[in-house]
Amino acid sequence: MEEHDKITHVGVILSANLSSSERTNSACSKGRSALMSIMGIGIKIYGINPITSTNLYQKICLPSALYGSELWNSLTQTELLQLEKMQRFCAKKIQSLHWRTRSDMCTSLIGLIRVEAHIDNSKLRFLGRLCNLPSMLCKSIFLTRLFSFKLNCTVRKLGFIPDVHRILKKYGLLNYLETFTDTGSFPRKQIWKIIVRDRIREYEQNQWQQRISTDPDFDRFRLLHTKLNEPSILWKIALRKPGLVPQLSLLVRLCTLAPAADNELNECYTCGLMYNDVVVHLLTACHALDEIRNQFWSFIIDNCDMEYSTSLNQLSDEMCTCAMLGANFLAPDPPHHDTYKLLIAAAMFFNKAKSMIKQLSA
Repeated sequence: MEEHDKITHVGVILSANLSSSERTNSACSKGRSALMSIMGIGIKIYGINPITSTNLYQKICLPSALYGSELWNSLTQTELLQLEKMQRFCAKKIQSLHWRTRSDMCTSLIGLIRVEAHIDNSKLRFLGRLCNLPSMLCKSIFLTRLFSFKLNCTVRKLGFIPDVHRILKKYGLLNYLETFTDTGSFPRKQIWKIIVRDRIREYEQNQWQQRISTDPDFDRFRLLHTKLNEPSILWKIALRKPGLVPQLSLLVRLCTLAPAADNELNECYTCGLMYNDVVVHLLTACHALDEIRNQFWSFIIDNCDMEYSTSLNQLSDEMCTCAMLGANFLAPDPPHHDTYKLLIAAAMFFNKAKSMIKQLSA
């Protein structure tokens, strides 16, 4: 009989030494390949809207990469990092962002949560299907393993049950499993799906805010984008105005620029003024853009409410820059129609200064 070190069972690679690294490598390769295979339909710079591209990624690329992930267990931190790198690669390709763009920026701008959260979601929903099964052989096997784990009948606790127990504890959902083992009651499929989705989103939002709250590279970005699960307002405007995708793409790239240190000064090659933040300098001070800047403010005064334009003019240079990059602190949520006008005008302004931005930020 021929022996093999690995075998593919229902699309999942099983290794003789119980290592999952090859399976993870295969998943990452599938995810990247799936994205490359659909890039021809327009997933490129100035192509179809990144929100649409993200929907395609979530419905084609991610399921291809994570096929069978309900039964993955004991993933190492190295393997999780590999999967996250795959998603970051796809997020940057979708938005045509520089490969050195900060990961928490490029994924949050299109509303992507971590791959680990997607795997957790798959496992928890699979648990719900198992708990709601009628009396049959596979449910008997599940119950046997569940109670063996609960009663500490095994020394080495590996596999689906220990993994899903850890995930339930992580998201504060362990009480549902305890209720099931005590009474046999478990939420129905649709209710459980909503519970899992909301808890994972809440957890991911909190984790993302903690990561960016202490990093100085995110000092401006924290004001521009506040919700992980929602795409950037700039990409939402691009859905309404497809012809402005090139100009709005430039604004998105400006959002991802890290603010310079306060003591880091440079000289503008056109006006000779010293600056430490290229975006603020171009918007508020550079004499080479005086005419374009006057046109911008004339548009705001003529087309926006007087109260809105007055409030905008009273902001500090930094806050005004943030407002022009998508920060929504001048209007209620959801954004006011004047906010959309401001961002479209800002996109046109920075697009006219595009050559200067490239040279000053190089």
